[in-house]
Amino acid sequence: MAVDSVDHPLVSIQVVEEPGEVSHPDLLWIPWTSGKTLKVQSTNAPAQAMPIYYLSSLVSPLLGCILDNIEFEVLDERSLQSIEHLQELLHTIADMKIDAYLDLLQLIGHHTPKARKSAALLLSSFWPQSVGHVLISQPPGSDFFRQLAHLTDEVKEHRFFPWQFFHRHNWFSPGDISQHDCSICQKAIHGFGLLCPYCICAVHFDCYDLPSGSSLVQYANALDPHVQRIAMFRFSRILSGPTNPYQPLSTPENQLHHFQAINLFTLSPCSSCQQPLWGCSSQALLCKFCLLLIHPHCFNDTISKTCGSVLIDYNSLMLPFAILRKSCLEYYREILSLSRKGLAERSYEEISIFRDTLSTQLHILNQGLALGTVIVTHEEEDLESVDSLGVKQFELHHMIEWCEDLLNSDHLYASPVMEEYLQENGLLQQDHSMLYTWSSLVYVAASMKSPSTALGPSSSVSSDFLNVTQFNTNPHIGPIEEEVSHPFDMASLAHMRDILGHEFHIYSDAAAFHFLSHLHTLAFFNKKEEGTFSDLQAMQKSKDDACFFPLPLGLDLSIDVETLVSAIEACLDDIDLYVNEFGFLLLTRRMWPDGLMSHYALKRLARSVLAWIINEVGNTILVFLSNNATLGQPVGSDPS
Repeated sequence: MAVDSVDHPLVSIQVVEEPGEVSHPDLLWIPWTSGKTLKVQSTNAPAQAMPIYYLSSLVSPLLGCILDNIEFEVLDERSLQSIEHLQELLHTIADMKIDAYLDLLQLIGHHTPKARKSAALLLSSFWPQSVGHVLISQPPGSDFFRQLAHLTDEVKEHRFFPWQFFHRHNWFSPGDISQHDCSICQKAIHGFGLLCPYCICAVHFDCYDLPSGSSLVQYANALDPHVQRIAMFRFSRILSGPTNPYQPLSTPENQLHHFQAINLFTLSPCSSCQQPLWGCSSQALLCKFCLLLIHPHCFNDTISKTCGSVLIDYNSLMLPFAILRKSCLEYYREILSLSRKGLAERSYEEISIFRDTLSTQLHILNQGLALGTVIVTHEEEDLESVDSLGVKQFELHHMIEWCEDLLNSDHLYASPVMEEYLQENGLLQQDHSMLYTWSSLVYVAASMKSPSTALGPSSSVSSDFLNVTQFNTNPHIGPIEEEVSHPFDMASLAHMRDILGHEFHIYSDAAAFHFLSHLHTLAFFNKKEEGTFSDLQAMQKSKDDACFFPLPLGLDLSIDVETLVSAIEACLDDIDLYVNEFGFLLLTRRMWPDGLMSHYALKRLARSVLAWIINEVGNTILVFLSNNATLGQPVGSDPS
């Protein structure tokens, strides 16, 4: 304490750190952005120039007028000509206006039933991954909309991803209702399973029976040719964009391969380089004719080989344990190179991502061993330590155990924003998963779209887009330094990665890579260029690439959420089954219940769902009474 000349006391407080205290990893983290970076808000954002609002306000009425007056079911010569012009207009709007989906949402929420149905079809055709797919209904005229977006009938197929199903400790269930039910056997799913994120359909791995996702190969045993072995490959084809870059369009399909990207659920060696197909999603390319599995980067090495010339046998599936272990250490080198002490210094979010990624990879490895898609051989001195599946434990197993021990302890602290999420949703860290809790993914994705005071202001963007920087009504006024608090519709990859570091304490680039790749495969954002992130180095090289966020999320601090809620309400109030199913897709994928969501929005949505249920029950009763009246039977009698 010190005293000045007028005897006013001054208190000086100094905090002395304990000697030997380890510095936090954030001190070593280098943000990806340097200065300004690409960030573009929607045309509905406040504080924009008036020409922006004038131009954008024309799109929705124009589309509404067109969709109300064109007959898509009756395609005469005049209608075909109008549709051809409409096709050019829609592609122009979608290319020039990054938030064109908002205009379609406005039509769904505030226009006529005919325009609503057509707008829903257009929205699911141009942004199929973000909207999802319907399963029950098949609307008339939908062939035109799929051709309009250059899509095929495969859009309606399930696209399964490996998933970890975590259960809450405080789950209250009346009766036998579980948190996650298999859509095949109707029993609860615990731990590893498969999920189609485009319709939230979940199945056990053993219940997975998609005809286009299973392939059985029989081959002779190398030690005894008279003994036959079976390999059961399980996979799911990935919903691709307008074109397939791996298909040789100029050559006959019966001579060269027809490749398609897949999510592989049973680990297998690459048919080209014989290295394991590591990864949790988008690991391989599969030829649909000869079942050839290769790495995407091995595509050029196999494209010239005749389809069917490469056979699957014992030698092609066999891997020495040393090669399996070395390749795994190389693929996950940023994670598996950590010591136990170094792992303990990471944040809760980083350790959760490490655990989720590696445990899913271990399940894929074990399923490959169990179903015979990979055969691991060991040296004689290692045979005693081989487990029941035929593999010796190595660093992959040890790192998962370390992560589980840390997550089950009370020594990990989450970032303030993640702590707020856990508290508002009544979750413990043991109940939560960074990669496999859907509401958590929505929360992080909404945060990555929002402006951050820790990052710099937006940069000017290309005038090819209809956005805030295209017009300047007053040249004497300089740019506004403080950004309007409104989510971005387009931002650079570097901006998203830095949000993970500043807000969620994900300082490890390896953790950020796996998390961003996961969000991308689930269509929370789209890249301007097609394809997935092959590795961390490729992601760092493309850090300035533009990324889009199609469709608003329920946690966005934006007026666009009102448009989304209105669209869901209008869909559930419609009499068309396709429109009803489309509304439920928007509800489950974009407005998943969350403790941080507005209670007003949740009440409105709950009221719409209950009203739809009551209306459907009422309609069922009316149909039943009408049928009995037509048959001349009294109500309640046996119709047989």
